[in-house]
Amino acid sequence: MLGLMWTKALLMAIVDYCRMMKITYDPRADAVYFRFVEGPREVTTLRLTEDVAINYDPQGGVVGLEILSAREHLKFSASEPELEVENLRLAGG
Repeated sequence: MLGLMWTKALLMAIVDYCRMMKITYDPRADAVYFRFVEGPREVTTLRLTEDVAINYDPQGGVVGLEILSAREHLKFSASEPELEVENLRLAGG
C-alpha cells in the first residue's frame, strides 16, 4: 500500500515540474499512468516498489508515474473509475 504522505509529497514535486498532465487507465492491466510532459522523451525508469515506477528524463525531470494494481492502491471500485478534478483546466473537448 502506498503511504498517503509519500504519495502527496511525490505529487507536489511533480506538479512543480509539469505544465500538463494526462492520466491513462488500462483496465485489462489494472494500471494507471500519469504523464506530465508532452511528446516523446528518452526516459530512465526507477522502480520504487513492485507496483510503482517513475520515469524521468536525462535532466532529472519526472516524465511519468506508473501504478500497477491500481484498484488496490487507488481504491478504484469499477473498471472505469471516475476522476474528480479541482482547480485544473481540462484540455481538449
